Amino acid sequence: MIGYIIRRLGAIVPTLLVGIFIAFTLTYFGPGDPIRVFLEQQGRLSEEAYEALRRQYGLDRPFLVQFGDYVTGLVRGTFGKSIWAGGRPIEVMIRRALPVSVQLGFVAFVITVGMGVPLGIFAALRQNSLVDYAIVSASVVLSSIPTFVLAPMLLILFVLVIPVLKNPIGWGGVFDARIVLPAFCIAVGPLMGIVRQARSAVLEVIRQDYVRTAYAKGLPRRMVIWRHIFRHILTPLLSVGVGLFGGILQGSIFVERVFNIPGYGALSFQSFVARDFPVILATTVVAAVIAMTLNLVLDVSYGLVDPRVRLGRRVEEV
Repeated sequence: MIGYIIRRLGAIVPTLLVGIFIAFTLTYFGPGDPIRVFLEQQGRLSEEAYEALRRQYGLDRPFLVQFGDYVTGLVRGTFGKSIWAGGRPIEVMIRRALPVSVQLGFVAFVITVGMGVPLGIFAALRQNSLVDYAIVSASVVLSSIPTFVLAPMLLILFVLVIPVLKNPIGWGGVFDARIVLPAFCIAVGPLMGIVRQARSAVLEVIRQDYVRTAYAKGLPRRMVIWRHIFRHILTPLLSVGVGLFGGILQGSIFVERVFNIPGYGALSFQSFVARDFPVILATTVVAAVIAMTLNLVLDVSYGLVDPRVRLGRRVEEV
């Protein structure tokens, strides 16, 4: 297992460098000039100010020189400076925004898994019944509602029709009531995937001989589900769950904008609107690192949950 982790870490570095090079190339040769747009918005566009800012941010140097300096800065833990934030260090902006999105994504992940897994198991145990059809149909309908439609609907329902939340906009942390609506908006989208995956995994396991033997021994259904079924559906659920968390973390742009949450998604959106290329590049790199880290965690989790995977890797290492 340790050798496998080391090999995966070794493969991450060149993959990340290729991703950084592609992202840097796209931002460098992309349309629009962030310096010119910034000066136009400030109402002080002149060639002298334009050239001065280009020199200040190092944008007047050759492409390969800029790329080499950027990679060197990444090794030192710096992402450069934001153009629209007046030269503010980007790593400071990310350190403030990313924990907010992580907390929001974690709550949404808990809601999705907490709803999807029990519903999927219950639907599988009642296969082809009215309950099964109702659970699958409801999850399909909820997952089909776009976020830009669901968010206003929830605001109208719980603020105007049923005035439960007086001030649903803003951010107050995980234990603030204002996190419920945005977390639910994010959690609804991938709900169908979790329900379908849990249902399929249970239907596959429930037909196995050891499950029928457990029922033949007279074990209660609750014990059979917990000891013999649930543990064997963790492996397929891990693949969906880890990918789901990464998608939730990176896909909360619209929700954070609607609910005025100062998270990573809102920072990414603002940088795209302002054409703040250093921030766009930094958020892309951080997103790539998050995705690769989650994939590594997923592979390691396979070996911890399923002994067959762990033994197979030992055989390969031998």
